[in-house]
Amino acid sequence: MLSAWREHPGLRLGLILALVVFISACGFRLRGFIQLPAELQPLHVQASGSARNLGQTLNRQLQQSGIEVVDSASEARLKLELTDLQSSERQVIFGVVEEYELELSVKATARDADGETLFSDEEFRTQRQYSYNSEEDTLLARDSLRSELRSTMEGGLIRQLTLRIQALENRETAQ
Repeated sequence: MLSAWREHPGLRLGLILALVVFISACGFRLRGFIQLPAELQPLHVQASGSARNLGQTLNRQLQQSGIEVVDSASEARLKLELTDLQSSERQVIFGVVEEYELELSVKATARDADGETLFSDEEFRTQRQYSYNSEEDTLLARDSLRSELRSTMEGGLIRQLTLRIQALENRETAQ
């Protein structure tokens, strides 16, 4: 079997191409890829206070996905406002091995170009748990884990936000 792979490089190429076609046909997209309809572009994201970093990350991911993002709200067809990013942590298991629960939430409002509210003060929330062994792990390891987890959670909030925006398109076509 291995000799067939070596003797027929076209077979290898054909199999790879077939796999790529199959994966793209089933709707697979790379993680982090965001798709928004042209009717909702250009988009303006305004993030205030504690949500500012999340807004910058959202802007960056939208632009990397080929979505037109503008700095001026007056140029946008869709205006997304992020406010009140809240982060909490609580210890749920005590002892040598401690378990913590992190929660991250943000409120969002979306308006169209005419200023009509599409959704208002919707809360997007994500939770994760992590364990920390106080005898084996250092505080630096715990803080690093918490920071990495928070970054992953912010990505989850961004996915929730983009799915909610995509649902606006479905509402528009249903009307």
